[in-house]
Amino acid sequence: MEVLLLLHFQPPPPTGLKSADSKGSGDFIVQITRLSEDEAIAQGYTVIKTAQDLDNIRNNLSGKYILMGDIDLSGYDNWDPIGNDGSEFRGIFDGNGYVVKNLTINRETEIYVGLFGCTYGSTIKNVGLENVDVKGKDSTGGLVGSNQNNSTVSNTYATGSVTGTGERIGGLVGFNYDADISNSYATGNVTGNNATGGLVGWTQNATVSNSYATGSVSGNGTAIGGLIGWSMLGTVSNSYATGNVSGHYFTGGFVGRNNGSIVSNCYATGSVSGTECIGGLVGYNEGSSVLSN
Repeated sequence: MEVLLLLHFQPPPPTGLKSADSKGSGDFIVQITRLSEDEAIAQGYTVIKTAQDLDNIRNNLSGKYILMGDIDLSGYDNWDPIGNDGSEFRGIFDGNGYVVKNLTINRETEIYVGLFGCTYGSTIKNVGLENVDVKGKDSTGGLVGSNQNNSTVSNTYATGSVTGTGERIGGLVGFNYDADISNSYATGNVTGNNATGGLVGWTQNATVSNSYATGSVSGNGTAIGGLIGWSMLGTVSNSYATGNVSGHYFTGGFVGRNNGSIVSNCYATGSVSGTECIGGLVGYNEGSSVLSN
């Protein structure tokens, strides 16, 4: 049986966010003043100017890096994610308001897939990804596959498509554990199995705020959501999703499965279809979960 729910209202963006329609290529939620090369070096950054420079980050995963211009990765037909389990990126990456273009990854049998594969206590900020084509297995996202242990992702975005053959698949971040995502968005279509979301696949003991997703989301399993597939024991605030969502069990226009998280000042406007536990905002709300305006 298919259940179809369509929210017909078009509320304004949550306080502090622009409408998705007003944002375009290279447009960040928080505008910044770029550092010059001299200023960046004085603050201890390693300057990134080329695709090779970006690739070389993997040689020092605890460094402090900053972009000095847009980076085109079209010369890499299958990017090797920076950092993995046991050898995580633990440094600082500041996009300085620039974008990384044409990221292509085809690793459908691998976990921790994204521009950054696995982070731990890191900071990633002020960077856009445009025209990504990312394919992985578990913990796959456009920007970060697995964002963990006090890592922060802020003022970032991703456009393009993300596909996962497993679980924890997100347009920006696949798995977000004990970490923060803020002032970020994703506009591409996302496809996965369990725990698949337009922005984040699975977030746990973590916060997501001032963020949105606009792409369509589809999953063959459980916990499929327009912004977040599965939210557990965290907070989600001041955010929205506008893409259509299709799944199986626990499918929601905003969050597919909410387990003990507080969701506040959030909304969804896409159509939602599935077979069991379907909701315009949240597919399945359980435990001590709280929904509030």
